Amino acid sequence: RLYQEARKCVIGIYQWISYAEMLPTLIGDKIIKEHELDSNGKRDVYKDYVNPATLNEFQTAAYRALHGIVPGVVWMIAKTGRSAEIDMIKWMDRPSIVQEYFDHMLEGLQTQFIQPQNDGWEDFGLNNKLKKSNPPFKSDPYGDDLTTIGIQRQRDYGMPSYNAFRKYSGYPSVKTIDELSDLIAPEYIKHLKDGYKHVDDIDLIVGGYLETPLLGSLFGPTFTYVLADQFYRWKFGDRNFFSFLGQPWSFTEAQYQEIIKTTTGWLFCEAGDAMEWVHINNINNIIPGNQLIVPCNVLHKFNYAVWADKTAGYGNGHKGLGG
Repeated sequence: RLYQEARKCVIGIYQWISYAEMLPTLIGDKIIKEHELDSNGKRDVYKDYVNPATLNEFQTAAYRALHGIVPGVVWMIAKTGRSAEIDMIKWMDRPSIVQEYFDHMLEGLQTQFIQPQNDGWEDFGLNNKLKKSNPPFKSDPYGDDLTTIGIQRQRDYGMPSYNAFRKYSGYPSVKTIDELSDLIAPEYIKHLKDGYKHVDDIDLIVGGYLETPLLGSLFGPTFTYVLADQFYRWKFGDRNFFSFLGQPWSFTEAQYQEIIKTTTGWLFCEAGDAMEWVHINNINNIIPGNQLIVPCNVLHKFNYAVWADKTAGYGNGHKGLGG
């Protein structure tokens, strides 16, 4: 029972941070409010008519677009300053770097910015590097890359073209590639014409990625609305979502209030070995200009007492939670 309650609490914190910190950074406050995804501390109610399934357009295209902001190196920062950069590919499946230098990695994660989205996939951190250093590719100067893997995956799924998905954000299908200029910059239109014979051939993951981002979003209209739809489904279609009232397993109000006081900064302080200063919102910090640094000792102290089971009966021969 103790494990199950702890697991439920961890999931609640994960869901809160995902919706309160990560999602606004990805799609912006305007879209958040339009889809009832704002995390303003209110309790919600499960909607049994919402299908919680993961959309194919989400898992094969829209969320994969975040690969474009992945840096090729991860900063490792000691208390004395920046100490090293590690090549992400070389350290895959080698957890010792995390085990031995966890705080250094946390310091780096909260300092390093994302790779600019408009750099394009041709320059992003993992391009042509996957499997390069692993057998049987050790002598091969080239490796796989997430761009081509993503395109192939989408085609294997039999996904419709980008043109068919413009309806997500209220834009109609078009008949020529030039007509995509309402959402895609002219320099990218030229590349699309070089790579595709017809507008209906354009892969969703390619067309969606090339859209000009909406204000406050990392994505253009199509992927922004796909993400909003998906996170709405995951929230209101999941009867176990942490903020819901009316379920036998719902958090009490006191427990819920503890969860919504957590932040990524708090999480770094709790998880680190000796973290002293953090950014309150480390996800928002990935965008330059959003840095707010505070000492760990001023952040909220999680009150585990609100989970105490007063009926467990410690003493008097009772076994309590562990019985």
